[in-house]
Amino acid sequence: MYMTFEEKRIAIEGKFLTDFDSSVIPVQFGNNSGLIKGTKTIQQDKAKEFVRLSILDLDNTPTRIGNSGCATDRVIGQVVINIFVRENTGEKRINEIVDLIFPIFNKYSDQNILFRNTVVTGLPQESGWHQKVLSIEYQWDKC
Repeated sequence: MYMTFEEKRIAIEGKFLTDFDSSVIPVQFGNNSGLIKGTKTIQQDKAKEFVRLSILDLDNTPTRIGNSGCATDRVIGQVVINIFVRENTGEKRINEIVDLIFPIFNKYSDQNILFRNTVVTGLPQESGWHQKVLSIEYQWDKC
């Protein structure tokens, strides 16, 4: 049976919030307007730093593996985590946040999902923010 985007979203966001302290660094999920800081929601313009987690489907058509008993449907996706710090904060702080997030998904697996290597990319400063991006491809199997 094919897994819904909602199932993937709940599992991936849940894993992230279990291993990352949003009370210290606010988190934005997808295209939501507010940032989650612990149990509160704050606006982006009030934050000195924050991370944004987005989930992308790379292939919406599941691949069927096996044909007897419990056949497995496999989909491929990507988690993209943007890290933002205010300009002129310095490279040290953004790298500290990368170090906090990097191990959360890097080569992580459980019964249904396998995350690949985490790739870190730096982007130029823009609109007052310095940014790095972590990209992690995953495969999700569902019987």
